Amino acid sequence: MNIDPTPEQLAIMEYDAGKPLRVAAGAGTGKTSTIALRLETLISQGAVDPETTLGITFTVKAAEELQHRLMTQLHELAKDGRMPLVTTYHGFAFSIVQEFGGYVGLEQQTRVITPGFGRQLLLETLSEGQYEHLDLTHVRGRIEELVGLGSELSNHLYRPQDLFAEVDANDDIGARRRELAAVLARYDEKK
Repeated sequence: MNIDPTPEQLAIMEYDAGKPLRVAAGAGTGKTSTIALRLETLISQGAVDPETTLGITFTVKAAEELQHRLMTQLHELAKDGRMPLVTTYHGFAFSIVQEFGGYVGLEQQTRVITPGFGRQLLLETLSEGQYEHLDLTHVRGRIEELVGLGSELSNHLYRPQDLFAEVDANDDIGARRRELAAVLARYDEKK
């Protein structure tokens, strides 16, 4: 597969190998292609050894696409098994936990909570409670609401318990939020 790089991609490909580079781009702008082109350039110029190179992305789909592109672009190295490691952020973090977690007291059987498993735990947690203000006629909607709320809290470095002080339990919305926060607090304990 031959990619004709855009001027922006070309600038990234040719950027000094010894200097840090951060590239921000939106969905569908060719980030995976650009990463593949950059790695191919660095490896073919001898600036890095393929075995000491990490290609890292957010999603499994993007990691698979990056791996495929690198295999295609670096097919001679691929024949010898000399390829960069390609993974997701979560996969890479998990490999670090597996390899070095024992040094900080984590057991080797430590599990990563995937989004699907997290939703399952949330469903179990939600089903174990009694609620006056949460509408459970559409449980999937509550689970998605809990995922969103948990994500927002985490992004702002808050814990579910922090919501208790922020809401007025005397109005319906406040009481509902307190119940959601209580589910998330129990979910955090379960994790």
